[in-house]
Amino acid sequence: MLFRSADGVGNTWVAHLIDGGFSASFDIYAADINGDGEIDVIGAAQNADQVSWWGREDYLEVTSPNGGESWWVETEHAITWTTIVDDSVSLELYNGPDLSLTIAADIANDGEFTWTIPVDLPPGQDYTIRVFLTEDESAEDTSDGPFTILAEPNPDPVEFTVTPITTEVGADGGDITYSVSIINNTGNLFSGVTYWTMAILPNGNPFGPLYSQAFNLFPMQEIDVPLISQNVPAFAPTGQYFHVSDIGIYPAAYLTEQFQFTKLGVSSSLAHSESDWSVTGFDLPAVSQIALTEDQPLPTEFLVEDAYPNPFNPTTTINISLPVAADLSVVVYNITGQQVAELANGQFRAGSHKLTFDGSGMASGLYFVRTTISGEISQVQKVMLVR
Repeated sequence: MLFRSADGVGNTWVAHLIDGGFSASFDIYAADINGDGEIDVIGAAQNADQVSWWGREDYLEVTSPNGGESWWVETEHAITWTTIVDDSVSLELYNGPDLSLTIAADIANDGEFTWTIPVDLPPGQDYTIRVFLTEDESAEDTSDGPFTILAEPNPDPVEFTVTPITTEVGADGGDITYSVSIINNTGNLFSGVTYWTMAILPNGNPFGPLYSQAFNLFPMQEIDVPLISQNVPAFAPTGQYFHVSDIGIYPAAYLTEQFQFTKLGVSSSLAHSESDWSVTGFDLPAVSQIALTEDQPLPTEFLVEDAYPNPFNPTTTINISLPVAADLSVVVYNITGQQVAELANGQFRAGSHKLTFDGSGMASGLYFVRTTISGEISQVQKVMLVR
């Protein structure tokens, strides 16, 4: 007796058992289960009371969302699955054990469905998606872990806010003060961006830059600088000014914030000095202030250095050198192949880039860091998180 799977491969098999008396010996065969090129014998009996065999089981597996994702209402996302059958499928959304809604019913089994999350869907952190064969549900699967649906529409990729605090100085000069908030709402690393400030004088002419600092804006990072002091010297002309803050690759500003401040009178007795336009308070950890005109040599070759430290707890750093601008992707996977972090995804300028993998809240064990440069250069390295 010969058994083969419908597709001739036998991806998935299920056990069967027959009880009874047998008067003759026989063998039961299946398809090539272990991939060695030969038909596998998986059951046999001679004058026995039982015989077992294996037959193909319909197979379906949800691949996204599969736990840990955060999706906003009014945004589109791909629900994906793998299967070995062609029958139509249906998709359901669950909140914990409860069915929330049917996402799609009796659709083509293409392995992917684009879903726009309804604006009125309640927010929650315990959502899963079930995909199943519509006709008889002989194959079905649910997300391995819960994902989150957020109630507000997707925010701007980067939020930049400057809030004035003190906006008036006297004839003898003094400090205006303000706060800065920078929020990266994406999974992308913005490497080597610069924060700089200018003043628009009462006559309308720009003056500056007064201050500049380069920094890396990491995925989902929030930077709050509560008090920055900008000195306005005594010799500065009287009148209405604008203080301008920019973020970008100098001199190209991607985001701009400004506020008005006032200088009351002029003290002509003090000597003119540009150094009097000093700034204090904008100090980011582990990022040094640099001059806008600083000439830094570019790397001469593509290089991905080994993560250090390794083993690590809870962070490790990877240095990447790009001799020219390139698309850079750095993704971290656990031992089951599930993506757990994205350190970079986008266009990076030429230069040296430092990426940090933070394993806080993750299980101890082995992780794999895959680095791809311009879709051509690819490297995978192992890192060990040890508590």
